[in-house]
Amino acid sequence: MIKQYFLPILLFGFLSLFAMQSVAQVQIGDTLDMSSLHNVKKDTTLVFQMDSVVDEIRPMHIGLVLSGGGAKGLAHVGVLKVLEREGIPIDYIGGTSMGGLVGGLYAAGYTPEQLDEISHQLPWKKLLADEKDRLDLPLDEKHDYDRYLLTLPVVGYVPSLPKGLKEGQLVINVLNRLTWSVNDITDFTKLPTPFFCVATNLENGDTVVIESGDLPKALRATMSIPSIFNPIEIDGKSLVDGGIVNNFPVDIMLAKGLDYVIGVDVGAPLYKKDEISSVLDILDQISSFHQQERYHTNLRLTDLYIKPDINGLTAMSFDDVTDLVKRGEVAAMQHIDEIRRLAKQISQSRTYKKRVVHLSTSDTIFITDMHVKGLDRLTRKLIISRLDLHLPGVNTVEKINAAIDRLYASNFFEFINYKLIKTKEGYSLEINVKENHNSLFNIGASYDTDQGAALLINFQLLNKLLPGSRTDFSLKVGQNPAGGIRYIVDRGEDIGFGIDAHYTSNNIKLYNKDYTSVQSEYYISFTSLDVVLFSNYSNNVGFVLKGSLDYMNLASEISTVPISYHGDPYLNLSAQYILDSYDDKYFPTKGSSVRIKPVFVSQYNSKSIFYTNIGLSTIINLSDHFALQPSGFIGASWGGLSKTGYVYMVGGSGRNEFVNMESFVGLPLTAVLSNNVAIARIDLRYQFWKTNYLYFKLNIGAISELFEELVIKSDDYMIGGGIFYAMKSMVGPIELGVSISNHAQTPSVFFNLGYFL
Repeated sequence: MIKQYFLPILLFGFLSLFAMQSVAQVQIGDTLDMSSLHNVKKDTTLVFQMDSVVDEIRPMHIGLVLSGGGAKGLAHVGVLKVLEREGIPIDYIGGTSMGGLVGGLYAAGYTPEQLDEISHQLPWKKLLADEKDRLDLPLDEKHDYDRYLLTLPVVGYVPSLPKGLKEGQLVINVLNRLTWSVNDITDFTKLPTPFFCVATNLENGDTVVIESGDLPKALRATMSIPSIFNPIEIDGKSLVDGGIVNNFPVDIMLAKGLDYVIGVDVGAPLYKKDEISSVLDILDQISSFHQQERYHTNLRLTDLYIKPDINGLTAMSFDDVTDLVKRGEVAAMQHIDEIRRLAKQISQSRTYKKRVVHLSTSDTIFITDMHVKGLDRLTRKLIISRLDLHLPGVNTVEKINAAIDRLYASNFFEFINYKLIKTKEGYSLEINVKENHNSLFNIGASYDTDQGAALLINFQLLNKLLPGSRTDFSLKVGQNPAGGIRYIVDRGEDIGFGIDAHYTSNNIKLYNKDYTSVQSEYYISFTSLDVVLFSNYSNNVGFVLKGSLDYMNLASEISTVPISYHGDPYLNLSAQYILDSYDDKYFPTKGSSVRIKPVFVSQYNSKSIFYTNIGLSTIINLSDHFALQPSGFIGASWGGLSKTGYVYMVGGSGRNEFVNMESFVGLPLTAVLSNNVAIARIDLRYQFWKTNYLYFKLNIGAISELFEELVIKSDDYMIGGGIFYAMKSMVGPIELGVSISNHAQTPSVFFNLGYFL
């Protein structure tokens, strides 16, 4: 009896021992070099050929590797669609850069169809630009936003180059929202699909495999593109994009002991000599040298290599999501025979079950408490007031993300991340912050036909003397020089305060009756010291109380009677209500602006005066391309405003923030001086080619010496209209327009280049 079964048992034992030796070779891949990994693949293939024996012992496991490639990595979504449709189970997924992002979201439980939807919905260019939403900016920051051409950190006392252009704060916030359902999983092998991603250690160039920790932070690290995003720190290592050293990490997947590896490659080959045409091309080529040998080794290690056609597309082709996903599907379908053979081979050792992951459809959670880590100079109270969350209370993940956006927009933080930690009663909100201790050097430049050329230089210091403070040193050089020192302390929900010493100046031109020639020209300037109290009810609404001491100087540039006046100081007391909910300073698509400011002015040995300014504007979208922007201004005074430097000056097509100066198309700058003024404006805007605009402007205004006569003296009505072209550019708005007025004989031409200074 024993002899009858001895030979089959001996044969079975020999084959089993041979199979286990082969499998053991696969499982120690962590310690093997590239050449030995290549040998492992040969042994693994040999194991697969013994279907009748080995498959009964161990099911076949599949790994999927997704390369980096920027926007081109969205083709991975199309490949995933085909693999899932054909019944290929993904037992482990890993990737680099965009491949890491797609792989990480798939690992978190998203289906290929959901990834397709996400790819279409995400504002990719906004995420990469990492631009703060203007609606999230504090009121005092809105004024200075979109003002500078260049911002550099100051190291010591010298402006220096930043580590990267952007922090990637918007990216990490989106990742937190997308992965919150698996927020409590820190071992990536415990995700619905086990996962790893690859980053590069900036200090020594080593490959860093991230397979545990905070998933959003890991995904942010793998796509930390050098020179675009700043490095991110994980476990004491400064990490950048993994594509620098291993853009196609098949070797790392093999070290996990997978039986079969599918690789999807959207990386670009090295440039040909005649394709290198810029410094950026040279830098890109040099950075690619290091990974080429490893890349070609990984190609040989891949069992099924899928290469989507990416011709004509670049790493920034985020407008072509549909095409990219489709190209991924097409590339996978070109290998459909191999894929179906693989599916059949897998089915011999295991039953395919489509992955079902129940991602939470509700993001409403109860936050029990909040912990803030990383605070140095700033206070927890300031954090709480900026967040504006119900603590403890019911919140949504979307609301938490919006709160983090507001906190980041305060400019007091370099980087903010958060984590929701499960508790018995709900979730604990843990916020990790890195305070911004950088001083900033800002440069702005502009030219327009009203004000001439101007250069603005600004130094900004944060948290000096008091927490939550901002100190600005500014100097404007040009036809109308200005400068000052401002110190503002933001105390969150408590009343803030500040002091501002500044100098402003402007030219006043007096014209003949039809505005064809200048009769007189005066130079007026104010040297002022302001003490300010303010309270911001939100980022869009605030109230300001201000006391000012103004010294006015007036001198004639062109006049039949030379004038030089150095007046006594004016004491100003003012209150101002501000609403600013515009989403863009220059080309808004939503929002409104309201400014109401009563001012009391008293001069030594002179009668006091009182004036009030009311400004209103909003945007009304008529269609995808047309919008109306109505606005109005009323300036009313009592007590003889024209005898002071606070007289209303009307005219010009550009922006101007000099005291009581208002634009009016068709009239030259400072064409009309008056005690009282009312202006109604309506702009019809047509948008074309995304960043180009055509404006049709109509202004109607009235002036009077007495406020009671302002709207009934029809003889003094001013009417102006014009057509303007405007364009968004890297250096700010570019505008060109021509306008006419019933008070001027000749048309007025206006040109602007750059941000308003």
